[in-house]
Amino acid sequence: MTGTAPGAGASARTGAAAGDETATRTETSARIVPTASVEDGPTASGPAEPAAPGRGGPTIPGPAAPAASGQGDSTPPGPAGSALFERIDRLNAQGLALADSGRPGLAVEPLTEALALGRAAAVGTGAAGAVPLARTPHHLAFVRARSGRRAEALEAVDEAVHLCRRHLVDAPETVRPLLADAADSLGSRLAVLGRHRDAVAPATESAALFRQLARADPAAYRGELARVLNNLSIRLCDADRHAEVLAATEESLEIHRSLHREDPAAHLPGLVHALADLALRLARLDRHDEVAAPTAEAVRHLRHLDRIHPNNDVAALAESLTWLGRHLRRHGHRDAARDTERAAGELRRRAPKPGR
Repeated sequence: MTGTAPGAGASARTGAAAGDETATRTETSARIVPTASVEDGPTASGPAEPAAPGRGGPTIPGPAAPAASGQGDSTPPGPAGSALFERIDRLNAQGLALADSGRPGLAVEPLTEALALGRAAAVGTGAAGAVPLARTPHHLAFVRARSGRRAEALEAVDEAVHLCRRHLVDAPETVRPLLADAADSLGSRLAVLGRHRDAVAPATESAALFRQLARADPAAYRGELARVLNNLSIRLCDADRHAEVLAATEESLEIHRSLHREDPAAHLPGLVHALADLALRLARLDRHDEVAAPTAEAVRHLRHLDRIHPNNDVAALAESLTWLGRHLRRHGHRDAARDTERAAGELRRRAPKPGR
């Protein structure tokens, strides 16, 4: 590991686990709807809560629930109606299930079919047809990114964002959460392609939308706001807008502290990740003497983490702590460095093993 602070350079999940970004950048993935799926990227700073990898926000409603059976899969495209919407939902669910099972390449076909059907359903139906149409390219961007098709992933999520913006006024309660997620994903997709300055605007838009949602429904959306604020701090850092980085990081941390006070067991992982993120940002800004305090707090909290949920991005967090340990050692904090490196090793040993 070199002395370069995390977040530097043009490497870019979106997923530490997927390898699109440096693990120490600790980006948090967006929620995917209608099923709760982890997006392909850095998840270290907003680990999935035990409830779902979707970071705790509610599922965005679609036009119709999927049918209980496989009936309707062979229904030919026709006028937009419940049967067509159900088929679109089933194809979305099928694609996401394939991606979640480690077969993102196979997921492209059902999602591409769903997108074609969604475009047909959207004709003459206004916001009612636009919602499934916007949801599908968001999912398609997810699986294309997981398949390494980064430029195509950007094209798909850009379509989702534009569709949501077009219909936000028509159906704000339904479209705003979807737009907030899609804008966050658009920022990530742009960053993956090295377009860091372009990525700031959608990331900022996502944070603004989630602030609105969190004011209206704090229980559902505060965790989502913390997640996208962390991602915004990465976008700002990569765009060399360092004066703005800490404000987003500290706001995200404060939300995690609030959530942890309300439910310590559920939100301890998120707090640990947020503290590590703050330490990484301080290091990136060359505020070396301030790195030790949040790192030490993260290490202390890790001692109280009885169980590591499989959805938590343990590898990215361990990598972050390893980097921070080396950073602290280089800057004369030997005791803190030893404790941090030891915590990173213990975290790796305790990490859930694949398939268990």
